[in-house]
Amino acid sequence: MDKINIKGLRESFKVGHFDEERLFPQMIELDLEIVTNFDKAITSSDLNDTIDYTQIVSKINIASKEKEWVLLENLVHDLAILVLNNFSLVDNVKIKATKNIIENAREVSVEHYANR
Repeated sequence: MDKINIKGLRESFKVGHFDEERLFPQMIELDLEIVTNFDKAITSSDLNDTIDYTQIVSKINIASKEKEWVLLENLVHDLAILVLNNFSLVDNVKIKATKNIIENAREVSVEHYANR
């Protein structure tokens, strides 16, 4: 089991339980753990034989502009499915979304795991 980790990806999403929360994008920090197999890429040194993580970041950026979410739970689920549906070499993915919404807490985060 091999992994690609993307940590601290900051993207603006319209997410929140209340309508007024979704009026303007909020900065959400994402951590992704992407499980794949590096064997073919190690042998070939060909980017086509692995996961181009810049393309994952690009797809997340596009999604952030196209939709809004009521819950962080919905957001991480949708992003996990986006990764699985667009990158066939991904075996499973874990996505953690963090936002600063509670005054006396450093952060609130949710995590979602999705398997092929």
